[in-house]
Amino acid sequence: MRLFASAAFKQTLLLAGLLLVRFGYEIVGFAGYLALTYILAWLFFSTIPKEERPLYHITWPKKKTVIIVCLVGILFVAIHAIVRCLFMEARFISPPSPWMWVTIIPIGTAFMTVGKFFINALPEELLFRGFLWQYLRRYKISNFSILFIQALLFWAGHYYYYALPPGYWLSTFFAGLVFGIVAWKTKSLFMSSIVHAMANSIRLTNIPIL
Repeated sequence: MRLFASAAFKQTLLLAGLLLVRFGYEIVGFAGYLALTYILAWLFFSTIPKEERPLYHITWPKKKTVIIVCLVGILFVAIHAIVRCLFMEARFISPPSPWMWVTIIPIGTAFMTVGKFFINALPEELLFRGFLWQYLRRYKISNFSILFIQALLFWAGHYYYYALPPGYWLSTFFAGLVFGIVAWKTKSLFMSSIVHAMANSIRLTNIPIL
């Protein structure tokens, strides 16, 4: 009975549940995936002692790191707004007005980033770069090896991209490596989630690539 009541056993079941929900995305649907992921993630989080949270990359990053990433993010959002405006210009009867250049498109991109943070980035970062990472470390697997393992699982979890051109779904593996490095080095899922959300938002097509 102690085994079934232990935190390790609960975490094993919850992690398995999170992975099943992620790989069953097309079965449970978008709303089901999002709701189940946040519920299971909260239950998993509740089993983690406060002193162990840094091991799961559940910490606030340094202020300097936040400022640098946010400034880089703003720069990329600005570049994205300009490029997207140029890309979309041919679709307009008349060229975009200065108002659209400096308001509608940048603000739309910013809102998209915030939405991607909660809808796509945070749930996946909690699973792959948070809970899974420390779970594998218990088995004496090195951080470097875990970096590639979680990227492969992250890639496999986006199996529904396989029907798209190879560039879309192949880039997912490399994105998993980048997000993993950010979480590993900053020890903060907050930072990797920001980078993840930016990567999902800064694109020229309406096809999600990450």
